[in-house]
Amino acid sequence: MEEPESITAVLDFGPAMLEKVLGVLQKVGIDLPILLVQIFLFIIVGLLFGWLLIKLRKAKKKPFFQVMGLVGLGLIMAGIVFSWVEQACYPLPGELTGVVEVADSATKERLADLRVILLDYQGRKVSLEEGVVDTVDGRFVLSYPRRGDVPPRMLRLRLPGCKTQDFSLGRRELRQGRVAVHFACGGEP
Repeated sequence: MEEPESITAVLDFGPAMLEKVLGVLQKVGIDLPILLVQIFLFIIVGLLFGWLLIKLRKAKKKPFFQVMGLVGLGLIMAGIVFSWVEQACYPLPGELTGVVEVADSATKERLADLRVILLDYQGRKVSLEEGVVDTVDGRFVLSYPRRGDVPPRMLRLRLPGCKTQDFSLGRRELRQGRVAVHFACGGEP
């Protein structure tokens, strides 16, 4: 049974937010492992949660925004714990297989020159190699680090003389370890 898109989008919110935090830290020159940032965020949010909980327990009247803030902080903590459990119980396969479908026969003849690469949220290469596409059926295989690194978020297709195309990768494609994309040359890069 396939997951509905809305559930997948909700589950991708936590990792996307974490990647934004990592991006901000890297812009100011701080490059930390993802697990360390998760632990740091969990501690900060946990302290804020505890402080707000104590404040609300002492208050006779419970302000709506403080209660909602407490719920929001609790959800952030639950999301971090969920991501840890998910990473421990269901690690990414470390490999992505795919099929490239081409729009026209002229491009199909040039499949030997088509390269596929996995990128992270900042456009940095995370695949361990540059993938070569099979000239007969358009299949490719890419591997990437399974644990401790930021997972791939994009699949980039490059063909000399054509526009480079990026395809977003969601949680479902990474868990299944397979993807199918449609490539159209699109003229000059």
